[in-house]
Amino acid sequence: MQSVTLPCKALSSNVEFERVMWYRLKNPGQSILNVGQHLITKDSRFSVAYYSVDHGLSPAKWDLHITNVRLSDAAHYQCHVAAKDNRKSVRSNVKLIVEDITVDIEPIVALVFNGDKTKFACNFTGKHRVPSEKVTWLKDNKALVPDATHVITSIELSNVTVTTLEIIASHYNDSGSYRCSDGHDAQNDFIEERRRGLETFINKIAAHPLAQNERAFHVFLLEPEIDLSKYKKKETEEYSLYFPCIPYFVVNKSLQKQKY
Repeated sequence: MQSVTLPCKALSSNVEFERVMWYRLKNPGQSILNVGQHLITKDSRFSVAYYSVDHGLSPAKWDLHITNVRLSDAAHYQCHVAAKDNRKSVRSNVKLIVEDITVDIEPIVALVFNGDKTKFACNFTGKHRVPSEKVTWLKDNKALVPDATHVITSIELSNVTVTTLEIIASHYNDSGSYRCSDGHDAQNDFIEERRRGLETFINKIAAHPLAQNERAFHVFLLEPEIDLSKYKKKETEEYSLYFPCIPYFVVNKSLQKQKY
């Protein structure tokens, strides 16, 4: 299941525990989630992490953590830090965007002859799906640079973004794990990646343009959920399928085409 950590930007030094509060903003009103390290909400998926990165020399961190993120968790959240004497308070807002999105990639496993052509196709569906110009392909978690033998094509249709990777003449060096991505590097400390089912970059929390003084996170809940129990780990000279969500592509040295 997906999790998200929302950072509190309303930092203040020498703040007592009971003076830090997280709210979920509603229209109208708001609901309080915690007072210091004491949780008010009855939802066990919520927790507040208090920690110091330099033994108190700088303001402590008060992050709101949500596990098993649901569509209903999408909302504005506010961190409120008040001084001990109540003369000063600081607030920061975070907008959490939760969306169902599906990323399908085919084939899952490809075993080809040296010199053969092969093609991977990846489809993104969802309201906030990646635009075609942002799509990238990665091989073994490294960006794949298109060339004469590695052709990438991406098109954006009315309800889906389609991208294909075509390897014109497969070589032994092409063996590896391939995945498609929205092109954003994980620069944010709170970006998480999870893999589930046949998807490629299954959980990505990405920056989203919002109004001033707000910060947004995307949590992508991907369907369908695949029953992984029917996949077995296979280890042979040809390939090793270690997880079904990442296509594992191998050019087999031992196979020879039959001559007729």
